[in-house]
Amino acid sequence: MRLVKRQGAGEARLEIVPSATRIEVELAGDGGDLSARLGALLTAFQTEPLYPRVVEEVLGISARERLRWTKDRRLAATEGSEFRRGRRVFRVPRYPVAEIAALAANPALLAGWRAEDQGDS
Repeated sequence: MRLVKRQGAGEARLEIVPSATRIEVELAGDGGDLSARLGALLTAFQTEPLYPRVVEEVLGISARERLRWTKDRRLAATEGSEFRRGRRVFRVPRYPVAEIAALAANPALLAGWRAEDQGDS
């Protein structure tokens, strides 16, 4: 999995490769204050809401579970991106980083949600 954050018009790029447990940073531009630019980039990356596939991978859940838990409001979707395909408008939910990190740190809660869902079936 690769997560890429771009800032400005190709000005900076942050690539995280969790499986290799390394962070690669590529900064382009006039040089400036490297530490300030890197700090701003990391802050922006940490606060950027997550896309559904990233949430599924981080939490180890299926798309069906994510959809159900979002509908039940167990997973909080903050904002969404919209795109059109013909006359149809599709909305892609985004999820707050802090809440997903808290859920990832509490696998027992996710297991409880799964058990609860099996009881509903």
